[in-house]
Amino acid sequence: MFFKRFRINYNDTKKTRVKSMEIQVNMPYFGYFLNFLNANFTSSSF
Repeated sequence: MFFKRFRINYNDTKKTRVKSMEIQVNMPYFGYFLNFLNANFTSSSF
């Protein structure tokens, strides 16, 4: 599992306005998350 915890805090009871998000990444994947997350995407210059 990539995330240990994923929590969304809302500003309202209808859950339409996000106040904040808390994400905890499992340690074996933390380096990947910081260093190689952009490796699977393409970029283009204009």
